Amino acid sequence: MALNNDFVPRREADLDVFVHNFDTRITATPTAIGLVAGQATIFHNLVVLWDAAYAVTQSHATRSGSAVIVKDEKKLALVKNLRELARIVQAYPATTNEMRSLLGLTVPVVPQSQPAPGSEPKLDIMKVVRNDVSVQLRDSQNLSQLRPPYAKAANVFSYIGNTPPATAEGWCFQGGTTRTRIDVSFDPSLPMGTKVYLTAFWKNERDMSGPACEPVAVTLLGSAALPGVQQHSEGEPLAKAA
Repeated sequence: MALNNDFVPRREADLDVFVHNFDTRITATPTAIGLVAGQATIFHNLVVLWDAAYAVTQSHATRSGSAVIVKDEKKLALVKNLRELARIVQAYPATTNEMRSLLGLTVPVVPQSQPAPGSEPKLDIMKVVRNDVSVQLRDSQNLSQLRPPYAKAANVFSYIGNTPPATAEGWCFQGGTTRTRIDVSFDPSLPMGTKVYLTAFWKNERDMSGPACEPVAVTLLGSAALPGVQQHSEGEPLAKAA
């Protein structure tokens, strides 16, 4: 009924329904929403005048140019008073959103606090080329989608060694990314057979983080291919896991 966030209906048939509901409710309990009985009475009288003028224009037998002018004048006075009362009601501290809704007034939109992502990523090793590792992140709870609700980005961490740390200490921050396909490059001087671990967690747009996934082990292939050893590439088997 309302247009452009204006609570006052544009169609006169809708306006007629609206003002009768507003009239009934403010007449019943004016002080509960910051009004006084006198204000409710004035509005009720304006509704009565509008009703009579509006009814005349709804019949072909009585509708005329002058009748429309009178109707428009009564409408203008009614809507002006309606807006004045609405401003008072909206500003009154005891007015609740339920009251606003029942009166047909605009209910303020309260921004919802965005929770941290509730699940960890599923981290897959897609390929290893020398000491470069390609990682794919997905929603661990729904593998058909890349990110869970509220996940806007991910932080990726790595560890070089045979046993990953049980706490955050010791992990190397590889970076934050809004992508779900990530390339992680390790020091080219690390020899073939070096074991590394990767983990990641989602974070929302407020930088609140979810749980980290279990570390995934990868064996690097070294910065240069040795004789008789083939480097992995797209579509070939993944790097050896511990």
